[in-house]
Amino acid sequence: MSMLQPYKFIVLQYIHDLGAGEVINVGVALHAPNSNYVSAKCRQTYARLSAIYPGFDGEYFKSNMRHISSEFSKFNDCLNFKGHSSLTDYAYSILPKDDGSLQWSSISGGVTKNPEKELDKLFERYVTHHDSKNQRERRTESDIWKNFKKELDVKKISSHFVQKKISVHDDEINFSHAWKNGIWHCIEPLSFDLSSPEYIKEKAHKWLGQIASVSQGREEFKLYLVVAKPSENALQGAYEKAVSILNKIPANKEIIPEDQSLQFIERLAAQIEEHVH
Repeated sequence: MSMLQPYKFIVLQYIHDLGAGEVINVGVALHAPNSNYVSAKCRQTYARLSAIYPGFDGEYFKSNMRHISSEFSKFNDCLNFKGHSSLTDYAYSILPKDDGSLQWSSISGGVTKNPEKELDKLFERYVTHHDSKNQRERRTESDIWKNFKKELDVKKISSHFVQKKISVHDDEINFSHAWKNGIWHCIEPLSFDLSSPEYIKEKAHKWLGQIASVSQGREEFKLYLVVAKPSENALQGAYEKAVSILNKIPANKEIIPEDQSLQFIERLAAQIEEHVH
């Protein structure tokens, strides 16, 4: 029978806004010295984060998660941590303590018979416990844009879109799909295919706040939000409230339901053609 042995663990946290102090756990690292075991498990998906935070860079996040997991998997001699004296010391050698969005928690510990299974349990407890138990994949902004871009390609106008940063002295927002015709026209897909009314409302409020923050910049722009409904009928009321919140954005804007995007693209193609010629 396996004997109980001590272990230490540390949680990796994502903090989108250091001032607001909102924390979402995204990984766990564990060290059990009696078994010469050290490993980390990090979140490999970002749908929940991108659903909550406007402008969230999912691919950059996944790259960071792969790097941290890889650095822990390289470790072989758990007794000396390659010159580092503790799990915390080693964790900070991989991800230094700074004012970035990824931060390590304080260290905790316990006892276990199986460190590998313990890491799985800690990951479920601290990271994935609040994920939707519905295994259906929810639609993200990437899904919306993929369909939208297909129609832009049909109209042969995709090449007119570039990245654009809208900024003021203390804030900025990057749009990946923008074109200029006197002013900047910025198109942003926005998925409300979320798991609860609270997430839907929170996402709408974040967009309201972020656009309001940059709306007084020197460069004039118009925002087009292509919004997707939740898949669950029970959340349609929350979606309608979210659209109402978005309509409070104090900037030149249009809210385009995804099922009306074809008509919008037709109008957009006509404007671009007129501008080009």
